[in-house]
Amino acid sequence: EIAEVTGVQTCALPILDVLRYGSPVSREHAALAMLNLCTGEHRFSKHLKDERALSIIAVAMRDGTLQGRINACSLLACLSSDVEHGMGFGSIDGLLEWTILMGEEGEGDDGVMAAREVAGLLLSNLAADKQNAQQIADTHRAVSMLANCVVEGNVVVGTLACRALCNMPLSENLPESGNVAHVRAQIGRASCRERV
Repeated sequence: EIAEVTGVQTCALPILDVLRYGSPVSREHAALAMLNLCTGEHRFSKHLKDERALSIIAVAMRDGTLQGRINACSLLACLSSDVEHGMGFGSIDGLLEWTILMGEEGEGDDGVMAAREVAGLLLSNLAADKQNAQQIADTHRAVSMLANCVVEGNVVVGTLACRALCNMPLSENLPESGNVAHVRAQIGRASCRERV
């Protein structure tokens, strides 16, 4: 058992180094390799749950190719679904900001929609934890991004954004426009008008 854990840990460290110091393309491949290892081997993901590893992965969401950033965000989404809904992920510097930036990517090709989907998935997983949900709710850009995903995204993006919004605490301080509070009603009204 100890030899197996050490072997898994030994594998994780060099891949994290590539993710941290490698070229944009090598970071893209390193994030994908870690994602594949985490989905196939539960023991591997245990070694990516400390603050140092999570910080390295979060930074990879900021820099590099679009696919590399999507892979890093997917890896964080995978890890957050396995770690008590991302408990403590909110304390990772830049994580929320870079997730929002990924979700705010403009519409267009499939890669951009994939970026919105994975950002929505990560925020949705994180919002299941009370502390993370409060931090997301207190960040106006995060709430606006999720509301825009509900209105403008595809079914997957809209569903993930709805899940994240539903997990957030209600607030006395609604955004000035009040759009977020009325997203469900707007969607309901639009579909009723279309039927008439």
